[in-house]
Order: sequence, then structure tokens, then C-alpha cells
Amino acid sequence: MADLLAEFYRDRWLNPTHVRSRTLATIEQLTAEVVGRKQERVPVLHLRNLPPLILNRSNAQRLVEAMGTPDYHQYPGRRVALYVAEEDWNGTPRRVVRLEATEVPPRTEPAAEPTPEPEPEPEADAEGWEDA
Repeated sequence: MADLLAEFYRDRWLNPTHVRSRTLATIEQLTAEVVGRKQERVPVLHLRNLPPLILNRSNAQRLVEAMGTPDYHQYPGRRVALYVAEEDWNGTPRRVVRLEATEVPPRTEPAAEPTPEPEPEPEADAEGWEDA
């Protein structure tokens, strides 16, 4: 028998009930969508085989740190770990989904400048004169 709640009242967004333990997820894309009562435009992380995750500022910052770049066009195909944390929200404990890196992000430090090679000595011709 089908689950009445699961069939007719599907969750549109990822929430703590979808994440039972640390869960690895592959990023498909990041989009901007208008959501909520205030109809605000927010970043939404689309993950393979999971509902999309609305990124609040904390998770957006965690995602950028995890990916090692703010360029979200580089995120598809990369993986993140999802977990549930309990955080205080206006004095009330609340379960939230958080994300973290599953791999070391690429280094963003500037590359060291190459050491200049010494200039070669000018060659002398057969008579001892240097080429000009």
C-alpha cells in the first residue's frame, strides 16, 4: 500500500527528515528561484536523487568554502556531504541541514613567480667581434 503522506504531500525542498545520517550528494546545478511568503530570490542547490536545498547565507558560505571558488558554474559533478545539526533559532532549538566539503578544494593561492634564467653571454665571431 502506498504511503498517503509521501504520495500526496511531497516535500518540495530538502529538510532534515531527508538526511538521516551524513549523506554524500552530487551537485547537478545551482539556480536562483523565488520562494517564500516574501517572494525572495534565493540560491537553490539541486542535488542528484534528493529534493533541492534552499541555501541560506550560512550554507551558501559553506558551499563556496567547500568548492574552493565562488564560481558556481564549476560546481556540477562535485560532491558535498550533508548532515543535520541542531541550532538555536530565536531562542528555540531547531534541526537544520548543513553541508561540508568531501574533498580538498583546489588551492587559490597565487602561483610563485618563475625564477628568471640568466641571459646567455653574447657569442663572438671568428675574429673576436661580438654580434650586434
